[in-house]
Amino acid sequence: MAMLGNIAVLVCRKNDIINNMAISLGLILLQNPFAINNTGLILSYSATLGIIGFVPILKAKIEKKQEETEKQKWITKLKEISIVSASAWVAILPISMVFFQTISFTFLLSNMMVSFLMGMIVMLGFLVSIPISIPFVANILGIVLSILIGMSEFFSKLPLSQVLVCSPPILVVVLYYCSLLTWVSIQNISQKTDKRRIHKQFLKGIEHRKKWLWRNKKKVVAVLTIIMISCFVFKTLPQDLSIHFIDVGQGDCTLVTTPNHRTILMDGGGSVNLEKYDVGKRVLLPYLLNHGIKKIDLMVVSHFDADHCNGLMAILEKLQVNKLIIGKQKEESEEYKTILEQAKKKKVSIQTVEKGNQIEIEKNLWLDVLYPEEPLKLQGLNNNSLVLKLNYGNFNMLFTGDIEKEAEQKLLTAYLGTDTLKATALKIAHHGSKTSTTKEFLKAVNPKISLIGVGKNNLFGHPNGEVLERLKQIRK
Repeated sequence: MAMLGNIAVLVCRKNDIINNMAISLGLILLQNPFAINNTGLILSYSATLGIIGFVPILKAKIEKKQEETEKQKWITKLKEISIVSASAWVAILPISMVFFQTISFTFLLSNMMVSFLMGMIVMLGFLVSIPISIPFVANILGIVLSILIGMSEFFSKLPLSQVLVCSPPILVVVLYYCSLLTWVSIQNISQKTDKRRIHKQFLKGIEHRKKWLWRNKKKVVAVLTIIMISCFVFKTLPQDLSIHFIDVGQGDCTLVTTPNHRTILMDGGGSVNLEKYDVGKRVLLPYLLNHGIKKIDLMVVSHFDADHCNGLMAILEKLQVNKLIIGKQKEESEEYKTILEQAKKKKVSIQTVEKGNQIEIEKNLWLDVLYPEEPLKLQGLNNNSLVLKLNYGNFNMLFTGDIEKEAEQKLLTAYLGTDTLKATALKIAHHGSKTSTTKEFLKAVNPKISLIGVGKNNLFGHPNGEVLERLKQIRK
């Protein structure tokens, strides 16, 4: 865009910023069409459009004086910088909410601070890009960029720099941008000195509607109030029970939303090395916020293997969790200690359950704890996973964690001759591993639906062919 602006001056043509933006975007997409999905590109172009649209209008509203003192000039300059930052912030606000589920209230301050560096960065960038080698330019550019990154990191750690919000519906985003476009259009037409007839008619219509709204302000407020109350009531109406199986790669994660809008999160996926890739922050937290969930009523940890519980750390840290459900432990892993420490820090209620317990959720909806039983006899975290049965009317679902055939045999023995294990849906244990889901266990459960969580790392090892074969036999 800067190049095109310079070329326009050299060939004595008017510099059209919108055309420059379109050409630069076209060149980027010609090189890589998939760049249109790049968040950085979307943010950059949206912020630029905001600056182009709002800054001239807002600058015109700043009172101009014939003579300004040195102090007044600085104040005017700060106002102009603030307007640029505010314009970019307003333009990218919904995008930030959709992509990152955050709002930054330090954006205006950070943008004002780094704006002083941007001109230097652009000039040095041009000097570096030319084929002639200029000593020390690249080093200076590196230093300036390091300062820019350091300032960005500093501001990102300030309070209110990342306020979590739920992603707005796409209709709200569309209405937001339509409103901004309408406001900019009205302001641009209003500021024109030589208005066309159609412009005058348009402004006359706007003024007429303003007067009508003012005359009928009580009715307008009443209608808006009724709409808001109706939306609130509609949102709180009972819904169907829904069960979401969230793709967390290698691991398990299930979200249950109840008819009365309570939320149950069972496991959260995760990896051993959270610094390398945190499933909780990168996948689970955005998923919940995209579904309008900022509170977890019940968090259940089947067992404390990394691929089941490490993703829950981000949820405990960022969202409100009312209660944590865990089973009794034969061995206390590091993950167990970390999660309990975080739960206590956040003052989350912790309930330890065992075989025979029942967890009431709401009317006609409860969880039966089928396993493990005291004393814990089997070795390993997997075989001491919580086995829970979700009951809702005629629908039941069995959640099996990572139990293996030894634990399945204990369940078969404990509930022999009963329908306790029988369920409409079954979460296949241990990602379809051949060490779980025996033929006898499948017959006892007799599910209509079976679900297997398969991560990319074990796609060819799980679900095991033997397990699929058993499922086919049971279906026959």
